[in-house]
Amino acid sequence: MWARLKRDKLQMEAQIQVQSGVRDVVKQLQAQYQREVEEARAGYAKGIEDLRNHLTMMENELWDYEILIKLKQGQVEVPEAAVVTDFSDAVVFSENVIKKRNDRINVLGDEKVQILHTIKEFRKKINLLVVPCSRFQLLVVSQSILSLYSIPKSMISN
Repeated sequence: MWARLKRDKLQMEAQIQVQSGVRDVVKQLQAQYQREVEEARAGYAKGIEDLRNHLTMMENELWDYEILIKLKQGQVEVPEAAVVTDFSDAVVFSENVIKKRNDRINVLGDEKVQILHTIKEFRKKINLLVVPCSRFQLLVVSQSILSLYSIPKSMISN
C-alpha cells in the first residue's frame, strides 16, 4: 500500500510539473496577447484621435469657400438692388479666415515667383554657354568651307 501511495505521489508530482510547464507557456501566450491587445488599443485610440482631428478640420473648412469676391477695404461688395439690398444669400467670413487665406496665397505666389527667377537664371546660363559654342561652331564651319575651296589662309588674312 505504501508503495502504491508513493507511486501515485510520484505520478502526481510528474503531472504537476507537466501542468506547471503548460501553465508557464499559457502565461507567456497571455502576456504576448495582452501586448498585442494594448498595441491594438493604442492604434485604435490614435485612429479615433485622427478622425476627431479630421472632423474638426472639416467643420472648420465647411464655410471656407474658395470663391472670387470683390473686396474693398475689407468689405464684401453685395450687388445693390434698386429698393432694398438682399443679404439673404450673403456669406460672412471671419477676418482671420481671410487673413490666413491671403497669407497662404502670398506664400504660394512667392514660391512661384522664386521658381520663375530660377528658370530665368537657368536660361541666362544656357544662353551664355550657347553663344560661345555657336561662335566656335561658326569658326569650325568657316575653316571647313575654306579647306573645301582650298583657299590659302594668306589670301584670307589680307
